[in-house]
Amino acid sequence: MIGLHLATALALVVSFWRDWIRVIRGLSTSVTQWRIQTVDQRLARLIIMATIPVGVAGIALDKLFRTTLGRPVPTAIFLSSRCQ
Repeated sequence: MIGLHLATALALVVSFWRDWIRVIRGLSTSVTQWRIQTVDQRLARLIIMATIPVGVAGIALDKLFRTTLGRPVPTAIFLSSRCQ
C-alpha cells in the first residue's frame, strides 16, 4: 500500500513538475515580498490556507475515524455508497 502511494506521488511530481516549480517560486516570492502580485503567488497562498483546516480536522478527528472506519461494516457501507 505504501508503494502505491509513493508511486502515485512520484507520478504527480513527474507529470506536474512545471506547475510545482511555479507554485514553489510563487510561495517564495510572496513570502519575501510580503504581498501577492501574481497568480502563482495567490495559488501558493491559497493552497497553504486550504491545507491548514484539513490538517487540524484530521488531528482532531483521528481517533473517531480510526475507531469508526476501522471496522469492516462502516467501511463497506462507505465504500459501496461511492461506487454508485
